Parts: sequence; structure tokens; C-alpha cells
Amino acid sequence: MTTIGCNPLDQDISGRAAAERAVANISHDADMGMEGSSDEDLPSTPAAALSEPRGPPAIAWAALDSIDLADEFRRRVPCLKGVPHFLRGSVRSAFRLALEAVRRASRHGGSPVSRLRAWKLFNLVPRLILHKTHGENFIPKEVLLNRADRFQRGEWHRLLKRRTVNACQVGARAAVALTM
Repeated sequence: MTTIGCNPLDQDISGRAAAERAVANISHDADMGMEGSSDEDLPSTPAAALSEPRGPPAIAWAALDSIDLADEFRRRVPCLKGVPHFLRGSVRSAFRLALEAVRRASRHGGSPVSRLRAWKLFNLVPRLILHKTHGENFIPKEVLLNRADRFQRGEWHRLLKRRTVNACQVGARAAVALTM
């Protein structure tokens, strides 16, 4: 099982527990040197600044509300088994964006909607960036880098729709081939 994070204990943890441990690791790294301090000791931040992280626009975060994760995970989506070396920084950055949103929403009294959006994004990262169509063995470098750039701009709904359209086209071609 491939895990995210550097903690060897994560190898026997799956799903949400691994993600929570990764968030804790990020939180721990951010808090280094602040022993004995608590969230109350941190300077207060306006609520508007805490609603969504910097980066993708608020409309991109709101678009995550229309995604039904249960329905999304019922569909089999083939993804690359490994992250190509040239894409590792971009994928790491995508996971970091989602995990920082989880941390921000959890630590600073963020709304349940903000936490849900952040967890949705975290779970969708591989499907949005690393997906491939059935039978596809090679994805050009430019395509993968384009997906990573679009992810950072918050075009998550478009990436998800594009993946769905590609999967439907492949399914339709396979159905036509079976009838011939």
C-alpha cells in the first residue's frame, strides 16, 4: 500500500486515519519551536481569512459541494501506480493544499462545510491528477503537468468532468467493439 507522509507507522494505517496522521505531522512541523503554546496564544485571524485557504478561489471550493464522494468512489478510476519523478513536487503540493485546508478548518473553528470540502479535495487528488483511461499506458508529460497546474488554479470540477468524459468515451468505444 502506498502512503503519504514520511512516518513509517503510516504503512499499516489506511484511508482517513493515514490522512489524519499526515495532518498531525504537518501541524507538528508547523508548531516546532512553540512548545507550551496553544492555539489561544496565536494571534487572532479574521474569520474571513480562515474561511478558505489562499490559492484557489472561493468558487472552486464551493464547487466541491456538488460532488458526491460516495458516487464518485463507486466508479472505478484507473490511476498511475506511481507518481513520475517530474510530477512529484506538484502532487505533493496538491496534497499539501488539501491538508492545509483541513488543518486550517479544524484548528481555527472552521465550519463543517470547510472541513468536508478539504477532505473531499484530499481524496480526489489522485483521480484529478493521476487518472488514465482504460488501456492507456502512457500519459504525455505535458498533459500531467497541465492537470497539476489546473489543480493549483482550482479547476477541480473541470478536471473531474474531463476524467468522466474520457471514461465514458472509452466505455462507449468498448461497447461498440463488443457489438461488432
